Amino acid sequence: IVESLRLRRFRADLELVGETPETLAIRKVGYALLGLAFPALLVILMAAMGVLPPLAIPLVASLALAAALFFVPDVDLHRRAATARDELRRVVCAYLELVALERAGDAGTVEALERAATVGDSPGFVLIRDALTGAELAGKPPWQGLTDLAETVGVPELGDLADIMRISG
Repeated sequence: IVESLRLRRFRADLELVGETPETLAIRKVGYALLGLAFPALLVILMAAMGVLPPLAIPLVASLALAAALFFVPDVDLHRRAATARDELRRVVCAYLELVALERAGDAGTVEALERAATVGDSPGFVLIRDALTGAELAGKPPWQGLTDLAETVGVPELGDLADIMRISG
């Protein structure tokens, strides 16, 4: 179902907010089913009150509402991802300053990246720590982990930091 709905195009947004394409697919289908069912429930209530609208009205309303609600999870995902990206950009700015302070204190490049990542507990710092740990476990330099994270979540500023550290390392 994920492939038929082409949800892989939301990969960066989903990764950033910590969701899977399957979760998004379930939300989209659920909202569409809600849109199909709501006008039918209204017709049942109207029939209980003795008013019966023409059959075409609830059918068209069901289809239109289902189509509209099918896209609500996409809009919500984009909104939450934009908010998370803005926060991650602020975290990257703070992280860059912390790395600069560590470097000014004679810490090596790798050591500065790792120490600065342990300072914060926000989701952005957790993402950075996880990227550094993943790079270390894969035998890659830490700036490669930051580059990979920048590409995955769509925050180029993090890639810029990785480039700076690659050059200084």
